[in-house]
Amino acid sequence: MNLYLSSMHFGANPNRLTQLLGPNKRAAICLNANDGLESPGRYKYLSETLSTLAGLGVTAEEIDLKAYFGKPHQLFARLRQYGLFWATGGNTFVLRRAFHASGLDQLLPTLLRNPEFTYGGFSAGACVVTPSLRGIDLADDPNEVPAGYPELPMWNGLNLVDFHIVPHSGSSVPGLASIMAEVAARFMADGLHFHSLTDAQAIVVTRGGFVIG
Repeated sequence: MNLYLSSMHFGANPNRLTQLLGPNKRAAICLNANDGLESPGRYKYLSETLSTLAGLGVTAEEIDLKAYFGKPHQLFARLRQYGLFWATGGNTFVLRRAFHASGLDQLLPTLLRNPEFTYGGFSAGACVVTPSLRGIDLADDPNEVPAGYPELPMWNGLNLVDFHIVPHSGSSVPGLASIMAEVAARFMADGLHFHSLTDAQAIVVTRGGFVIG
């Protein structure tokens, strides 16, 4: 299983992501965590991601999970064309809804059995793979429901890792560092195992374990 879980975009050393990839250098970029944003903000993520991946020798295109709500078999067929699935930041609960409605939450374990397939994401895209989203509601609104999405929030994560993630630790964005410190305090109070990441850091998970840097 190959995972690249970062705090902001690709972190300070994105070449570590390319080291996970096999010969398939095609990537699907998922922006669904931003479905509650206006178009300019949403597509700022897309342009930045396309540019970074191109610099890493990866050809990328957007995949909109809304087009696959209720169509998991079609989604699975498409995702098998890629070597990387990349989920951007945004609202973790919106992203979790999209993963469930499209069936991606059930498909990812199968896809990740292929050593030449990698899941990556930052902020919401990283938090969604943890065991639970409880505590993340201090940073993201669980009741944000874009048009066409299931109404009820999902509190369980994908459980692809056995720890929780606190992104944006020490962020220079006004107010963000204090919010994420509250998330870390909640995890600590609940006795949960977690890792705090600065915006320069990422967690690289392979079959041999994981490293943070």
